Amino acid sequence: MSDKQTITYKIKNQDIELNTYQAELLKQLQDGAPKNFLFKNYFIKKQKGAYLYGKVGRGKTLLMDIFLDGLNISYKKFHYIDLMQEIHKLLEKEKGTKNPIKKIFGKYFSNFRLIFIDEFQVEDIADAMILGDLLMYAIKNNTYLYFTSNAKPSELYKNGLQRQKFLPCIDLIEANTNVMSLKGGFDYRSRNIAEIKESFFETSNDINEFLRKKYGKSFAFNSNYFSNNRNFQISGFVPNELVWLSFKDFFSKPTGSKDYIKICMDFEWVFIDDFNICDDDHNDVIRRFISFIDIIYKEEMKCKFFFNSIKPESLYKGEKLQDLWARCYSRIIEMMDKDFFVKN
Repeated sequence: MSDKQTITYKIKNQDIELNTYQAELLKQLQDGAPKNFLFKNYFIKKQKGAYLYGKVGRGKTLLMDIFLDGLNISYKKFHYIDLMQEIHKLLEKEKGTKNPIKKIFGKYFSNFRLIFIDEFQVEDIADAMILGDLLMYAIKNNTYLYFTSNAKPSELYKNGLQRQKFLPCIDLIEANTNVMSLKGGFDYRSRNIAEIKESFFETSNDINEFLRKKYGKSFAFNSNYFSNNRNFQISGFVPNELVWLSFKDFFSKPTGSKDYIKICMDFEWVFIDDFNICDDDHNDVIRRFISFIDIIYKEEMKCKFFFNSIKPESLYKGEKLQDLWARCYSRIIEMMDKDFFVKN
């Protein structure tokens, strides 16, 4: 079986048909692959990697994973969130040292000939500057860089504060990767969505009554949740099992990724209700909610959304975060599918 046939088989085996766009994309990846990939008969191009972008759920990560299965060199795959968390931990260890990012790259990343960053995004200027330095050292080290993202490089960190400081990083990506767009109009994440309308027209009183009947005195209503040396008022929780959050209250507070990770560690289920429609005047709330969904989706935490009369697609009415919101909405829809709970 040829390399191309093997790739086609893997895609079809996962219930995805190889369309024209995907076939062309895989050919481009093969043409630009490093010299000692298992793939044969290609020419090495000047680009040191690839940047694959496209709409949510089009199969970017899947296709890149299948391609990287043909590697015969050392490589490291990171989800963007995991990478940034790891870098921040390492920065704490290197606190007070000169050129900490250079030292971190030398100690922990320089041995990999290829680094793949999945779902690449930039949300604040501090991370933007860290990424710029990290990618610069990777390129100097002749490390191949591969990315998947919902946004093309020129759209990264769009409308972000002090974005001009991130522009050199965008230039690095464009100059050192083959930027490719994955087209196609089908969202693979939505293909198995079941009829779940019953689950998002409940009221807060219905939730309250359900939890009282199910857990009795074990459920602590209107409680405080302690996370990273801070207390947050929440609607309630059952230790080690379920936490109930108010969208309006919880995401209006200065919560962050560390708090969301702790929730994943502490509970199996999360209920979220009390939603309100947000626009660009509430971007801080939406950013926190998007980050929360990214983390609980990745950690495969079970979530029940109670949107009441609000349609989930209408939760965010702004313009500035539409790219991030599109991915978030796709994940919400998938998590609302009862089959999501079965597989997880």
